[in-house]
Amino acid sequence: PELAITKSLQSAISRVTAATFDSDLIPNLNNALDIGQIAGNKWQNGYFTGTLAVGVDTSVQPSAALQIDSDSKGLLLPRLDNTSVVSSPVAGLIIFNTAEKQFYGYDGISWSPLGGDTDWTINGSNIERTTGNVTISNTLNVGTLNAGSLSINSLSVNTLSVSGGTTLGTGSASNESNVVRIPTSNSTPFSCTSNTEGAIYYDLGSGQCEGHSEWGFCVCASGSWHFEY
Repeated sequence: PELAITKSLQSAISRVTAATFDSDLIPNLNNALDIGQIAGNKWQNGYFTGTLAVGVDTSVQPSAALQIDSDSKGLLLPRLDNTSVVSSPVAGLIIFNTAEKQFYGYDGISWSPLGGDTDWTINGSNIERTTGNVTISNTLNVGTLNAGSLSINSLSVNTLSVSGGTTLGTGSASNESNVVRIPTSNSTPFSCTSNTEGAIYYDLGSGQCEGHSEWGFCVCASGSWHFEY
């Protein structure tokens, strides 16, 4: 095939077949030349068996298929407003969704946000979730916690400040502000032991809290329940 080279070849390329190179292919001394043109002719595909290095001034990492080095620039991935425009996506594909302002990845079956779902949002210095429930199995360290509805099995705090209708245990919260409702029961809810020392509930005249039939608070202390008016 005809070989046409418009610039002297000063590289380690020993053979070029069926190719036409313009003056933008071979780099010059000040690295000012391009491959192809932004608004003009472009190369269609490129195939490399080693590392494709961009902006690398030192060493190329042999374990990298693509290495990008820069002190002042970032990596810009394709920006799409709809993942459906991607034809036959392959597992591992990543795009930036401009409509939802976050990265999306394809797992081979469907697209999903990377790093969490869209129900989590950042509002100033706060992280908010507006739908569904949040479950924490381990320890939660909180400076300030604002929750529409909060269910806690075990809570250990230095200071707890609550506003609005609040219920500890089961039952409906009061609609009045600055009110805390503790559990109510027609019987002692559990055995009073050293492990439950200090527990309190409001007895509805069950007669099981020191034999009282009146309504009042029942406190676990010294291994037994004590009625408090």
